Amino acid sequence: MDELERLVRNARPISGHRSLPLSDRAKRELADLLPGDQSSVSRSRLRLRPSRFLRVVGIALAVAVVAALGTVATTSILSPQPTYAATPRMLQPTETADTARELLTQMAQELVGSAQLAEAPYAISVQAWTLATNDDGVAISSSITPENYEFTRGADGSFRTTVTFAQPVDGDGTPVSGHALPAEGDLSWEESWAPGEYQFLFPTRFPDNAEVVGPYLSTLSGGDSPSAGAVIQALNSVLMEQQLNGTQQVALLTYLAELSDLHVVGPVVDRLGRNALLFTANDTDRAGYEEHLIVSPDTGKILATETVYTGNDRTDIHSPSVVNYYLWK
Repeated sequence: MDELERLVRNARPISGHRSLPLSDRAKRELADLLPGDQSSVSRSRLRLRPSRFLRVVGIALAVAVVAALGTVATTSILSPQPTYAATPRMLQPTETADTARELLTQMAQELVGSAQLAEAPYAISVQAWTLATNDDGVAISSSITPENYEFTRGADGSFRTTVTFAQPVDGDGTPVSGHALPAEGDLSWEESWAPGEYQFLFPTRFPDNAEVVGPYLSTLSGGDSPSAGAVIQALNSVLMEQQLNGTQQVALLTYLAELSDLHVVGPVVDRLGRNALLFTANDTDRAGYEEHLIVSPDTGKILATETVYTGNDRTDIHSPSVVNYYLWK
């Protein structure tokens, strides 16, 4: 499937996203279009970068770094205990009696009249991690190595991405090291695009009217009323490319407050130690997965998103398990 990804990317030579690896969903959809077994492709011929963003077919999803640095030993048929891949610790929210609509509406009202952020040029900093899997979809990570993305967008339309490794940790969050693991701060990759070269998933500015937010977020998925899960996925792309000003944040929060399938869990401390509110929505494309939205109650800004496996059909990871996260700094 890696060879297929390369061919797809090379078909779009000037695209800023041509080198981004496909998501599991995209791989499945493309595999359905291909006859025969693709596993015979020689891996020795591939010289791919160690990590890129994922792009989901039909949903604009900015993506995270895949830290495939380690292999989980296969469980023996004689072993009564399965072997699980390393995944980040689950966040521990406190339940609240408030509704998502009440909390989001309150945050939007408190932001009315807030100061506007400057237009480009600006820089966006994101920490990202995605569970690594092999061609069979089995998780293979024995450690967790997030990556730190720095996106710099110039006023002239130029774009630059610099990616460095974060501290590798185990499933409990304890720092780990080894000859196969990168050191914190090591460069993963970097790339620059001249004005007009980078193809933004959302080339126009985020709307400042709540009624237009739904159609705006669904430009790549079709329809004017995306599910809450699809909205969270689309926001990943938006927030990798744009900084929202106060008016745009009000429009977003007002729109989110009207989503009937977005539910609040309660207060939580995110992975950077920030106080937040955790909202959840089912992933309508994959049974057994949830999309989590983590919002600052003080500023109304989106601090993080996470995808969590909650099903019972996987034997390579626990249920529940975080399989992807993005942290905006």
